[in-house]
Amino acid sequence: MIRFLLITEGSSDANLLSVLEMLCLECGAGDVRGIYPDLSRLPHVGHRLADKLRAALKYEPGANLVFIHRDADASDDAPRRAEIEQSAAEVGLPFPHVPVVPIHVTEAWLLADVEAIRTAADNPRGRAALNLPALQDIQGVRDPKSLLKQALCTASELSGRKLDKFQKAFGRKRALLLDSLRCDGLHASLPAWQRLKRDTEAAIARVTA
Repeated sequence: MIRFLLITEGSSDANLLSVLEMLCLECGAGDVRGIYPDLSRLPHVGHRLADKLRAALKYEPGANLVFIHRDADASDDAPRRAEIEQSAAEVGLPFPHVPVVPIHVTEAWLLADVEAIRTAADNPRGRAALNLPALQDIQGVRDPKSLLKQALCTASELSGRKLDKFQKAFGRKRALLLDSLRCDGLHASLPAWQRLKRDTEAAIARVTA
C-alpha cells in the first residue's frame, strides 16, 4: 500500500491530494492513501522546506512516499527541484520523494480545461470567449493566477455587485478546479505534468519493488 504525504507551499494546494492519489493508481500502485499533514497543529515548525519535512515525518511515521509541491515561479523548474533535492537530503528521507513543480504556478494546469472553468464559474452553458492561450503556450504564461481569475470572471458573465461578490470567492473556485483535475485531462500533455508522472512511476516502482 502507498501511504504518501503531500507537502505544499500553502494550504490552498491541499486539494492536489485527490489527483495525486489517482496519479499513483495510474502509475502502478494497487492501493493508495494520501495524507495532508496539518503542520499548523504541531509546535515550532519552521518555514524552511526541510523543517516541514521533518515535522511531516513525525505527523505520519507510517508514510512510504512524499510529494513535495513548489511552484517554479519561472519557466525553469531546475532551481525548485534542486531546492527539493537538497531539503530531502538534509532530512535524510527514508523513502522516495516526488517533486511537484508546475511552470510557473499550479494555476497553469487549471487553464487547460475551458469547460471546467465555466462549471466552476457556475455557468457551464456560457458562451463568453475566455481568450485563453493555446495548450502548447500555457507554460509560457507568466501570471497564470491572474489569467485564471480573469477567465473565471469572464466565464461567469456577471457584472456589477454580483461580479464583485464572485471575485471574492476566487479561492473557493480555484479549489473546485483543483478537485476536478484529472490525470487524463488536457493539462496532462504539459511538460511539467509529464515529468511529474514519470517521477511518480519511478517512485511507485521503488516503493513496491
